[in-house]
Amino acid sequence: MSKILMLKTSILGEGSSSNRILEAVGEGDHQITVRDLATVPLPTLDGEIASGLRGPSLCQSISSNLSSSLMS
Repeated sequence: MSKILMLKTSILGEGSSSNRILEAVGEGDHQITVRDLATVPLPTLDGEIASGLRGPSLCQSISSNLSSSLMS
């Protein structure tokens, strides 16, 4: 049994040709996870969230280290 991640993106829903093709491909003995991005969109990734995921930037680290060494 294969695993399939099915990403639906059409705003036409059931009237979409691409969604009908996905449904046909998904028939059979498969474990299917469906994500309908037209009805439940992904949250927006903004700068604040992205920097939180990456940690402090290289420039911030260098600036902080430089400030610390100048204060000593």
